Amino acid sequence: MLLKMTLSEMLLRGLFDPASALAVIWRRVPLGSIELRSKFDAVARPPYAYGIVKGAKLAKALKIGKISVIEFGVAGGKGLLQMEKTAAEVSQWLDMEIEVYGFDRAEGLPMPRDYRDLPHHWTHHSRSRSFKMDPNLLRAKLKSAQLVLGEVEETATTFYEKYRPAPIAFVAFDLDLYSSTVAALKIFETQQSNILPRVIGYFDDIVSDDDQLYNEFTGPLLGIREFNDQHPSMKLCKINGLHSARYRKSSWSEGVYVMHSFAHPLYNCDLR
Repeated sequence: MLLKMTLSEMLLRGLFDPASALAVIWRRVPLGSIELRSKFDAVARPPYAYGIVKGAKLAKALKIGKISVIEFGVAGGKGLLQMEKTAAEVSQWLDMEIEVYGFDRAEGLPMPRDYRDLPHHWTHHSRSRSFKMDPNLLRAKLKSAQLVLGEVEETATTFYEKYRPAPIAFVAFDLDLYSSTVAALKIFETQQSNILPRVIGYFDDIVSDDDQLYNEFTGPLLGIREFNDQHPSMKLCKINGLHSARYRKSSWSEGVYVMHSFAHPLYNCDLR
């Protein structure tokens, strides 16, 4: 049926999006800077590119020459491998060193603890060991990114002492569960020198269909709300109007938050 339609018919029926087609072609022929391509989603993993570019530019403006970016929930490693590639391109573009870290328990999704972990959706995935990692296979593919393996309740709190990372500029949270997200958010409970005054965050599991039914009383959205309630000088906030402000309107912008550290000594620096 689709093959028999003309281009004009597909456009009228909403089956062909010129902007999406252009983005796909642009990804395969990556002309222009990573920042320019990111504005049009002409990159792999657009939210990762957005967060790394914005975080690196902030660090550059603050005269910080080395940053870290993190993915919580690595699983098979596709996201971390792309994060590594994007970080390398941004590093070259801005002449900045970027460390990449991937956190995972390596054993797959843990069992939901209570209703806040949405067991009606995730119990099956937990029992089937969904998202299990092969650490040796993934390490063989990685060039510079480091795996931080273990239960996130422990690794998020011992990370700074063990790895001595550069200040964190971007964090991708893809942990699915409320309990895991709460544990990962402890990455922000550290000395101000370990983070930028504003850290871009991307939460993969807050926009749902009618199976997950994500809401502010369960899942990662509840974790974000509790973080804000418990930290007077740090707040995870959405960027109001980000969706309409971008050149290419994208649903992933719903998952972008910024962790504002209002007490950070560099928070009020003039960036102009």
